[in-house]
Amino acid sequence: MALVATVGLLVGGAVAAPAASAQPDRSAPRSVSAIAWGACADTVLQNYRAECGFLTVPLDHARPYGPTIRLAISRIRHTREPYQGVMLVNPGGPGGAGQVLSVLGNFVPGGAGASYDWIGFDPRGVGRSVPALACDGDYAGYRRPPFVPSTAAIEKAWLARSAGYAKACAKAGGPLLGHLKTTDTVQDMDLLRRALGAEKINFYGFSYGTYLGQVYATRYPARVRRMVFDGVVDPRRVWYDANLDQNRAFDRNIKVYFDWLADHHAVYRLGTTGTAVEKRFYAVQRDLARKPAGGVIGPAELTDVFVQAGYYVFGWRAVAEAFAGWVHRRDPAPLKALYDESNPQTEGSDNGYAIYLAVQCTDTRWPRSWSQWKRDHWRIHARAPFMTWGNAWFNAPCRSWAAKPGTPARVDGAKTPPVLLISETLDAATPFSGALAVRKRFPRSVLIEGVGGTTHAGSLFGNACVDGAIAAYLADGTLPRRVKGNSSDVKCRPLPPPAVSAAQSRRDTAVTGRGRPPTLRGRRGRAAPAPPPAAGPAAAGDPPHHQGLPADLSARLAPAKGSSPQCRGRHAETLASPAARPHRGGRDLRLWLCSHGRVEVAPRPLPVVLREASVEGFLVATAVSFAVIFVAELGDKSQLMAMTFATRFRTWPVLIGITVATAVVHLVSVGIGFGLGATLPTGWISLVAGIAFLAFGAWTLRGDSLTDEEKGKAERSTGSAILAVGGAFFLAELGDKTMLATITLATQYGWFGTWVGSTVGMVAADALAILVGRLLGRHLPEKVIRYGAAALFAIFGIWLLAEAVSQLS
Repeated sequence: MALVATVGLLVGGAVAAPAASAQPDRSAPRSVSAIAWGACADTVLQNYRAECGFLTVPLDHARPYGPTIRLAISRIRHTREPYQGVMLVNPGGPGGAGQVLSVLGNFVPGGAGASYDWIGFDPRGVGRSVPALACDGDYAGYRRPPFVPSTAAIEKAWLARSAGYAKACAKAGGPLLGHLKTTDTVQDMDLLRRALGAEKINFYGFSYGTYLGQVYATRYPARVRRMVFDGVVDPRRVWYDANLDQNRAFDRNIKVYFDWLADHHAVYRLGTTGTAVEKRFYAVQRDLARKPAGGVIGPAELTDVFVQAGYYVFGWRAVAEAFAGWVHRRDPAPLKALYDESNPQTEGSDNGYAIYLAVQCTDTRWPRSWSQWKRDHWRIHARAPFMTWGNAWFNAPCRSWAAKPGTPARVDGAKTPPVLLISETLDAATPFSGALAVRKRFPRSVLIEGVGGTTHAGSLFGNACVDGAIAAYLADGTLPRRVKGNSSDVKCRPLPPPAVSAAQSRRDTAVTGRGRPPTLRGRRGRAAPAPPPAAGPAAAGDPPHHQGLPADLSARLAPAKGSSPQCRGRHAETLASPAARPHRGGRDLRLWLCSHGRVEVAPRPLPVVLREASVEGFLVATAVSFAVIFVAELGDKSQLMAMTFATRFRTWPVLIGITVATAVVHLVSVGIGFGLGATLPTGWISLVAGIAFLAFGAWTLRGDSLTDEEKGKAERSTGSAILAVGGAFFLAELGDKTMLATITLATQYGWFGTWVGSTVGMVAADALAILVGRLLGRHLPEKVIRYGAAALFAIFGIWLLAEAVSQLS
């Protein structure tokens, strides 16, 4: 497929050559042609009374009088005095179309953006700029091979596909392909500054746009006034290493999303713990490899649908609805709709992906050796399997890209005016470490952190803490105080995950026509850690999906009145747009931008003891813990102590003392176990737990008895029966196998259910000893009890070891 406007055609073509008779002084910079402003073709820009035009720039800045290309520009003029200059905006990508983003000034709180001329532009090769690069609109088609190259055939197929796409771009790109580096766009930006008659620029960049801003500020520090970088690219890692970093970060974030799904098990019925949801996801992925959903959605497509959840919290409910629809009703339509929205398969639809590659493949040299790619990605896949190989194939065309690579641009903000940096702690597309690195290179910058948040480039989405700081900076240059050390300067609550209630679920059903999923049986797994606190758009270049604000906002951006789960106020607008990357990533985002500062962010409810909607998981944890601890107590010294105390005190005071002591010891145990389960990889947890239960079996088989000292304490106890029994049991249980078994159980199940089940199980076993111990002793030999308990421990341990082998392999 050729370029949207074919590169190289000189008669009526996109790349224009100067007239043969012209003899300019080629040693002098070319004068910048004026932009002929007129009406905009985009309806959104029309609604905002924007004006549009084209800026003519050299194809090759080293040859200012050579062939030229045209960049699509829009402008919304300032409406407030004093005038503060032009504000250029870039949405990220690379490959994001930004002409429509001149509307962004309307969403700065308090009207602080009204004193600027807001400038949107489609970078070279993108969107409405001429020419626009597209190579193969069907590249994101259905029925792609699975991402993980588990067989030589899968690996060979993906190598052929990626090389084929690079070859198609070499044919389509022509001379443009060699002039799409970040430095080319930076020089375009400075020509745009001159065309607008500005001495300095203000700049607002999302994700990859922050890298554009870094390079511009390094090259032209005296031409910078104010800059906002949201979702900060690490200039040390461009671009191969940055993508490796993303693989780990997205795997972490998808686990956060799985935990959120577990929190809302009552609505989606996908699992009561994050681990259970994760297992279901990979099980469905394996099933789709054998039989794609609707014949088209295979494991690769499913991953692409879920990737959005690793970027932002905005689409969490939509992905959950679609996945639950397939799991419970075998309805492929919602999944297909999400995939289609961000992966159109029409002529020119791969423009964003083609430019992404054209920039990243030529900004710096990528490894050509496939053995290095394999070694690096298999190593990371072992710990972060979610999108590591999908990301590898997304970037694989760089191995055979036709254009010559350059060297990474130098980034040094020592001479740059104060810059505002924004990042959430768990941003996967542009990891937080990159924001800290840029803060160090820009010594007058200030970094705002959305603590614990997972959203990428989420400013102007209703977080009053973040958006208020932006408004103050744009109003008069005010920034928070920069603190000493290598840390953020301001800590804000992050954007909250969407709230889900039964009423909201019914509203979703009315809109989507999808009913509530049926109840499922609970599945074992560790309890998900509590999500980050609530608050108040793409990367390394942006990874294989939609970076920053979606790439082609102009296609679907439509102002509308209303309010949203994220933003509530007198003015709310819906920005609907396709994802930045046609090839990979989430879905059509509906991004809620709230203006004028009248925003209240709906806080996420704090987790309650039973982890909202996880009653079923609580019951499972209680039942299993009861059974295991009951077995562990049979013949244990605690049971023998209970029998001894029963000869001196009445039954009920003894049971109360045992219950109090057991509850305290087991509360400490589940706290330790839950902490380990929330931090250690689940496969290794299962492995250690399996070995531990085999050891418990051996311990039980050995038998247990009271020492003379312990027996003496029980026989000599005086005073309150409850205090005497409780104190003795507390000391006896510390370090006992029952305590260790409780810790192990808490790494696998919810802490509250484990605590209740283990406590009740132990008390029940001791009560059994008190009430019918002698009777059982006469009819059931102690050796039989000991061997039976040991066998049950061994069975449970073997089960956990088998599960661990499955997870680790």
